[in-house]
Amino acid sequence: MIRSMTGYGSAAFEVEGAGFEVEVRSAHALSDEEVERLRQRLGALTGKDVRIRNVVAPEIIGGVVARIGDLVMDGSVARRLQRLKESLRGTRLENVG
Repeated sequence: MIRSMTGYGSAAFEVEGAGFEVEVRSAHALSDEEVERLRQRLGALTGKDVRIRNVVAPEIIGGVVARIGDLVMDGSVARRLQRLKESLRGTRLENVG
């Protein structure tokens, strides 16, 4: 999941000098295994211990949106559909029909 995310924003914030709190939005509650995999991957990216706070947000349809301070990594299906819609707006359809 993490490798397909797109980063926006700038620096993350450190919690108690030891690590980061990461808000992870998902369409459904994440299993303990999913939380642990995300914690390990985000920890590898930041070089710190991370604490995951899972927020259920059905509007993202699927995937996850991770927020560390003002850094947002959006790997949601909703964002992918939005990007597809934007790219199709710029496409000229010829020879249709």
